[in-house]
Amino acid sequence: MKKPKIKKGNRALILAVLWLLIENPTNLETFRNTDIKELLESEFNKHVDCKTASNYLKEIKGLYPDLILEHLTNKGSYIKKNKTISIEKQVIINAIKEEKNLDDKTLMAINEMINFFSSAKERQECYMLLKNNEVIDKMYSLNNILDDLNKAIKNKNKIRFGYETFYYKSGLKKRCLIYEAIPVEIKYLDGMYYLITLEPLWPNIYCGIKIRYMRNLEILEEVNEVIPENLNYKIDLGINYDWAIEFIDETFNNYKISNANNMLVAHIEAPYEQIVNFCKRYNPFYTVNDEKILSRMENDAYEILNSVKNNKDIINIIKRGIVNFYYFYDLDKANDYKLYMKYLKRFIENIFLDLKYKKITDDILTLNDNKVAFEIVTYNSDLINEQGDINRIKEAKTKLLNKDANNRYIILLYDYLSNTEKENILKIVNSHSINNTHDRFSVFTTAYYHNFDVFKI
Repeated sequence: MKKPKIKKGNRALILAVLWLLIENPTNLETFRNTDIKELLESEFNKHVDCKTASNYLKEIKGLYPDLILEHLTNKGSYIKKNKTISIEKQVIINAIKEEKNLDDKTLMAINEMINFFSSAKERQECYMLLKNNEVIDKMYSLNNILDDLNKAIKNKNKIRFGYETFYYKSGLKKRCLIYEAIPVEIKYLDGMYYLITLEPLWPNIYCGIKIRYMRNLEILEEVNEVIPENLNYKIDLGINYDWAIEFIDETFNNYKISNANNMLVAHIEAPYEQIVNFCKRYNPFYTVNDEKILSRMENDAYEILNSVKNNKDIINIIKRGIVNFYYFYDLDKANDYKLYMKYLKRFIENIFLDLKYKKITDDILTLNDNKVAFEIVTYNSDLINEQGDINRIKEAKTKLLNKDANNRYIILLYDYLSNTEKENILKIVNSHSINNTHDRFSVFTTAYYHNFDVFKI
């Protein structure tokens, strides 16, 4: 269609709008009122408001009712009906609510996406709905961090970032622990973005790092490590009951079902930790033959059972103190081992005091005739280049047995233990196992220890 010449006045603008719809000079997939308004300004130097543009579109729709979609002779098209109906909008809104820390930029992009053909009032209402349901963090942009991560993955760069964690001290507090890692892949699982790294940042982590808690991302130098193309694990699960396929379908994206030897088999490819968690959760409904997964399931089950038997209230109080202090207190604030351990001891004691315990001596706390004493021993520490000394654990046990307390505990902090060291320590503390699945911190942080355990003497 030849481009019409529009003189003064707006009498021939309907021809200009028709030309825009047919020729589509900017290759738009669809047209909105705002698109028509902007193109009239850029192509014909005519300024109209959105309502006027809408009126022209209505007139053209009346004259050319077939001008809607898929007319191969047309270069452009116009869709009057909203693409996303209200039910679909709500599905999208519910899905993104899992990503709670959304910034204004991301909210506007989502709002624009689900209201592409809505009125200005509807767009504003939807935007306010999203904003009221999300926790806005001005320091965080999901769009920006995804862009930066994709660049780092593409160019094989290492990254440094802060991971936001929480602690409670007279109110909810936050702090960022600094990590460095090699990013490999971004996954979207159960309504949330995860970053898969070459090495797991935390032991037994589920499917990677939650991107919503990442802050202050820096792209570092290029790395030479060989990054595997696919980090997923493959497993074949026997399906004991046909209806149990529903758990596989709602958990995994990449799976196939076949029939072998009169039994249904699910061939699954997914992150290793996701498969382990699935097998542990739904094991009565499937047959697991994979030795690596079976070994992990048995080991975790033993540790959990042992934890249930041994983690009495006082042990949990002490463990809570160790973990909270680790996340609460920056190592740089007391870059001295003795001072740091002094603060750790005080932090644990304060938890007991908050629970109404009282200090009857410098070493013993009591509540209702229940007397508690504990000793802290750092056995192996890479940061202070300390090797394990089994005599220190023996001395701590002897010291505790000489105290007037009916509850005595050794707190063992360490970076690593050989099998021989584990056996020797277990004999001293009279226990059957060491280090629960969750009693450890990331080796990617600077710390005096990355593992801990508490033994009742």
